[in-house]
Amino acid sequence: MRVLPSSLTWTVSEPLVIATVSTSIAAGRMAQASPAINPTSSSQGTRRLTLRPALPFWRDAHGGLADGVLSGCGCAMDGGSWGGSAGDASGAEFPCWRFAWIRTTTIAPCGASGIMNVFIGGDMEGITGVVHRDQLTPEGHGWQAARRLYTADINAAVTGVLDEHPDARIRVADGHGTMRNILIEDLHEAAELVTGGANFRNRPLCQMQGIDDSFDLALLVGFHSKSGSGGLLHHTYVGVNIRNFLVNGKALGEIAINAMVLGSFGVPVGLVTGSSDLAEEVKNDLTGKVGFVATKQTLGPSAAICLPPMRTASLIRDGARTAVRRFHAGELALPPVPAGGFVMEVETYRREMTEQALLVPGIERVGECSFRASGSRAADVFSTIWHGVVRGLDQESAWLS
Repeated sequence: MRVLPSSLTWTVSEPLVIATVSTSIAAGRMAQASPAINPTSSSQGTRRLTLRPALPFWRDAHGGLADGVLSGCGCAMDGGSWGGSAGDASGAEFPCWRFAWIRTTTIAPCGASGIMNVFIGGDMEGITGVVHRDQLTPEGHGWQAARRLYTADINAAVTGVLDEHPDARIRVADGHGTMRNILIEDLHEAAELVTGGANFRNRPLCQMQGIDDSFDLALLVGFHSKSGSGGLLHHTYVGVNIRNFLVNGKALGEIAINAMVLGSFGVPVGLVTGSSDLAEEVKNDLTGKVGFVATKQTLGPSAAICLPPMRTASLIRDGARTAVRRFHAGELALPPVPAGGFVMEVETYRREMTEQALLVPGIERVGECSFRASGSRAADVFSTIWHGVVRGLDQESAWLS
């Protein structure tokens, strides 16, 4: 099962149809105004949208679609207005379906048949019961217990997906510290695990390594608020080195940046879990109807009122179920693609880190302690920036090896 990927050739189902869309397509997404379909038009200033056979799409043609669908499904019920010329679909041969497009970035829902592909990105600071740094690293006294809690939260999300799609394909990416925290022997048997150090050779997309455009939906489990927020265990990627991570001038946290990376592959975020203070970033920095599950109530940077695992497991499971339902209802969305592309900037604490980062092609200096990269595709820009971050560290730490 696939949603529409972010490319000029968008994949849906049924016989090949080539239609001209009377509006611009920028960086793989529709422009703001809801365009009308005119398959026979070749007027100047239009771009061609190719719809190729792939997988099931909503066929509930004349009911149940959200606002902003493209006009004209071309079936007999619609008068067969698309004609029968080569490359077009006639009313007689064209099954009744429409391709849904809602405002700028909403995901067009796929049908309930077929295998659903779900990507789960994990971090540890927002996991059930985790409140202190001694739970986050192999040297810490609480790390082994935290690994079990981490695996349990991930399993709850996996189970929620399977409640809705028993045959779903699920890939989990361990995105914390050493990125070797999740206990694979305890991981749900329906999942596969991306694990291993975060150096650039291994994981150019860092926490989101393993994502590709075969996935339909992403869930972010166990995340935390951005650097400087004052939230529980707040930081952005490498807390001791990164003061701020900005995208087009706005300081963002890991959930928003990861959502942009996922969006490059046409994959929307449907659920975020973490401590209560993260809710503000979910509300302000993510697009679409993204669910949030608070695993604990933040009291400060290293304290929280925690729910026991049996309670959080139920909440996370329900949140994952809801995310799948919202995906099918067309209520999830990709982050908007800025007209000028993405400019990602890292503000560091030390000039030496910037000097080392400048050795990476595509990195340029912004200030004495800051550097940036830019481009039209968020995943590519982030990969360059992550290479710069890793290059800028004094030595290869345990979590990079």
